[in-house]
Amino acid sequence: MIKNALTTLLLALIALTGQAQAIPQDWFKADTITIKGSIEGYDAEKFGFTTMQCNYEDVFEKGQATVILDIAPDGTFEKSFVANYPSMNRFYTSKSKVEFFEIPFFVRPGETIDISVRLNEQGKYECFYKNGSSKKVERWLKSRKMMNGQCRSLSSFKGRFIDVQTVADSVWQNLMQCVSSVSQQFHYTPFEVQLAQAEAQVQFLSAMMTCADNHDMRSYKEEDGIYMPEIVDSAEWLAIREGRNYAALRHIDFDNPLLLSCEDFPRTLNHTEYSPMIHTQLFGPIKNEKGEYERPELLSTNKKVFENVCQNFRDMLNTDDRNSLMIQLCNYKHMQGLFPSWIQFDETKKDTTLRESFRQELATNCASPENMFPIYLSTFSHPFIRQKAEEFYASRMMQEGLTSTLPLDNSVADIIRKVSARYPGRILFVDFWAMWCGNCKFAINKSKQLRAEMAKRNDVKLIFIANEENPENEAYKRYVNEWLADEEIICVNNIEFRRLQELFYFNSIPHYEVFTPDCRRVHDDLISQGYSSLEHLLKRLKEKLK
Repeated sequence: MIKNALTTLLLALIALTGQAQAIPQDWFKADTITIKGSIEGYDAEKFGFTTMQCNYEDVFEKGQATVILDIAPDGTFEKSFVANYPSMNRFYTSKSKVEFFEIPFFVRPGETIDISVRLNEQGKYECFYKNGSSKKVERWLKSRKMMNGQCRSLSSFKGRFIDVQTVADSVWQNLMQCVSSVSQQFHYTPFEVQLAQAEAQVQFLSAMMTCADNHDMRSYKEEDGIYMPEIVDSAEWLAIREGRNYAALRHIDFDNPLLLSCEDFPRTLNHTEYSPMIHTQLFGPIKNEKGEYERPELLSTNKKVFENVCQNFRDMLNTDDRNSLMIQLCNYKHMQGLFPSWIQFDETKKDTTLRESFRQELATNCASPENMFPIYLSTFSHPFIRQKAEEFYASRMMQEGLTSTLPLDNSVADIIRKVSARYPGRILFVDFWAMWCGNCKFAINKSKQLRAEMAKRNDVKLIFIANEENPENEAYKRYVNEWLADEEIICVNNIEFRRLQELFYFNSIPHYEVFTPDCRRVHDDLISQGYSSLEHLLKRLKEKLK
């Protein structure tokens, strides 16, 4: 009884403390952030690394980014990149010989954060912040990891999904107790408490989405060119699509902009926007009253999909507000992801080889950018989201060129240029992969026959760039001999691969890039997401390059 009363009191106190400081009016602002500083006593051989990396992702930008921090011989470092809101993130390395692995930071757009890395009283290397937002939340930056792992029992829950509510509520109580305990132990400021609470909410949401994924009892099989779900466990399949089973998400404030500042928010947002409850509505075929599949290019079909998705978001997040910040962000990301398909419909209506009457019908009734964008824009009540959406639309519609040049004086860009020079007149399709990536190997294995057919052509060349430190590794050699024999493979070390990720703006693999015969990079709106649509991609690209 006493323990429960103390817990209730602690939770009440932490809630009051977290409300003590209002979130700044200019929380959303596009500007450059700079991380600079020095590592005292740095010696490359002693420390074991000359670079660190940050897996930075801005939810308003399409794609992800790997940011490389170079450490100068004297231990100084400096890196700048653009952000749209304050963010907690870190530069890290796995190669350290001195038990120092990361430089965490919290920074607002427009700030320069100066960090000194030096030995502390315990003889271990530690970050000391000289100024700015990182200095103000230094206690949180150095202790936040103590709250990790509190949601593991929820993410790994093995029981029936219909029974997840009790477990989730218990996990939430324990999580809040942990936030309270750490906040008091390290004497958090009110703003640090707010950040700790926001991070706890992101962890909780991520665990809930992982739990739902683990209960998604479906497999997919192809029927008439459409991949249809085959239900393995109908009870679980229905349970993860029932909004009331997500009632525990009532603990999360989905209008809290502080959620965006958390390191794991972009991944959690992606997890939410493609959760089982949403994924089926977004990508599953739509049937009309007669049981017939509706045409996916029609505006009416896409309107239905959009309304279904919005309703499912409200049901899953337990809110009647279709314009909560989280739902707006999910819709914003969907808009970015679907835009290339809208562009294709737009191209079809301009095809002069088609009947004029059919083209007129498409102009009015197809899911073109002009028809679809206003539907999404109408839901963006947040002024900054609306601004970013309008900027995204304008940039895509004004994009005249299909390609862009590779930077000069760039060692990893030279890798692509040298390959292109060996295959004059050919389009390059580049697959970035690694042995540790299961999805990479699955795509390679599945496309073996298709690649064999592509190898007979003289207008395209498939190139594989592997993140492989040791090409003489027996496991690597066995896999290549079985699945990539006679293919063009380039092995690059970890540092080179990270620089390629930074250049081409990606964090995850497999990742694909396409280059014209004159070695210009094809814009991502035209790039295939895999081998299955490669033939269609090449046809479109050749038509556009005429």
